[in-house]
Amino acid sequence: MNDIQVMFMSFNYYQEVDLKEARELIIYAVKEYLTAINDNQEVRLYLHDYPFTAKNVGIDIFFYNSDGSDLSPDKISCAQCSDGKIECYVYSAESFTMIREESYEEALKAIAAQ
Repeated sequence: MNDIQVMFMSFNYYQEVDLKEARELIIYAVKEYLTAINDNQEVRLYLHDYPFTAKNVGIDIFFYNSDGSDLSPDKISCAQCSDGKIECYVYSAESFTMIREESYEEALKAIAAQ
């Protein structure tokens, strides 16, 4: 409680996305979450590392059709940031299969280069 090392959040997103959009959404979510954490004076006292970085947060974004149903197996079903790594997955045959992995910094550079 007095030594927060990692914080997690997850979201549902009701729209199909491609890899570029998934990357942009997960980076946006991580940036916003880090800003909220690092700008909070009350929480700052308990952070193990200050400022918190992408290595200190976990974000999952699960993607669904607009009606809430699962996307087809060839579509991105999850994007996540954990321990400073961005990963994207498709879901098929009752399991997740990773289709892309990159560091948070690599993803930031890729977005900046667009």
